[in-house]
Amino acid sequence: MEGRAVVYNPDSMPPREAWKNPTDWLGAIHPDKRIVLPTDDRGFVQVENAFDRVMDLFHDNYKWEFIPDDFRTIPDFHHFYYYEKEWEMWATRLAMSDDKFESKNANAVIDFRNNPSNIGWMLRGIHNALHHTTQKPEMPSLEPIVDFNTNFSLASIAFGKVFDTATGAIKSSEQIKSRRRTVKNNPDIAPEGDPTGSAILGDKYDRKYKYLQKSLREFLGVDNKEILLPDGEAFAIDHTTPLETIIELGKKIKNFGGVDFRPRN
Repeated sequence: MEGRAVVYNPDSMPPREAWKNPTDWLGAIHPDKRIVLPTDDRGFVQVENAFDRVMDLFHDNYKWEFIPDDFRTIPDFHHFYYYEKEWEMWATRLAMSDDKFESKNANAVIDFRNNPSNIGWMLRGIHNALHHTTQKPEMPSLEPIVDFNTNFSLASIAFGKVFDTATGAIKSSEQIKSRRRTVKNNPDIAPEGDPTGSAILGDKYDRKYKYLQKSLREFLGVDNKEILLPDGEAFAIDHTTPLETIIELGKKIKNFGGVDFRPRN
């Protein structure tokens, strides 16, 4: 079916002065004239690149504002894979397929569309502009979607273990420090410094740290680590990463609902 020209109400867009070439983009735009979103070799949208291409349509010095009573500025979520109805229809077709792989993984396409790494948290005006100026993404093939979901789940579980064990190791380390302070400040404790109690705490810490290293190896062995995208940037962790950094990252991931694309100015 031939694409139709799309017209957005100018009031739903960023103001005219925000655009570098407002006459090119404000008003009706035929879908074929809109920006093609960049994809990787799997056919997946490169969300950061896609967002940057849209932002390049606006003046760098334009100061984006947040005004609670102005619907153009209120942040909301943008699914980079739209439209929802089309993805639901795809899932329904897969569920009714005679192919066992397709019917078994019918829900995978919905999980993929709703994956936090495929959702952006952005100002409503930018959200509208992205729909208005870009072409609807092509649906990737089912096989890489299933692989992505599997690896994402494995990475989530593996990082969860890293986070838990890092938290445990920090707690155990604090217990050792507290014990040392107690021994140092308590004259009633033997001069050798309570070796039995210290040894128990030290053994407990060693066991937790060994399990932490095992959990790290498990996580680093996962192919797809998109779980590490809580702030819109890729985080790399390895055996040299401070435990405090892992814990802070884990806290962000627990509340991760989408990549944060809100302007920092």
